Amino acid sequence: MPIVKKLMAGEARRYVMEREMVSDVAQIYALWDEYTAACHADDFEGYMALWVDDGIQYAPDVPPRVGKEQIQAGMQPGFDHFILSNMIINTEEVQVLGEKAYSYGTYTCLLYTS
Repeated sequence: MPIVKKLMAGEARRYVMEREMVSDVAQIYALWDEYTAACHADDFEGYMALWVDDGIQYAPDVPPRVGKEQIQAGMQPGFDHFILSNMIINTEEVQVLGEKAYSYGTYTCLLYTS
């Protein structure tokens, strides 16, 4: 295969990968919107449905919660005792690594006792 065709084929693959990554990142941002909506609606089941079985949550001031069971145990009391509003998620980084993704950011919200 001539070198020009090889380069063009490589460029085409890179373009497809970049386009797929943009789609993946957009889906992650949409997931954050669903996450926020579930919190605002006090929908703990909907919130937990957004987590994959081997998800990891790095919440402030607590050790990492690994897996849905730990996430559920850590978050259930918050949903039981507080009403959340005005949540804003500021995504600072998204990394797509094949079938997995990593997203990091900060959030602000108001909590009211229920």
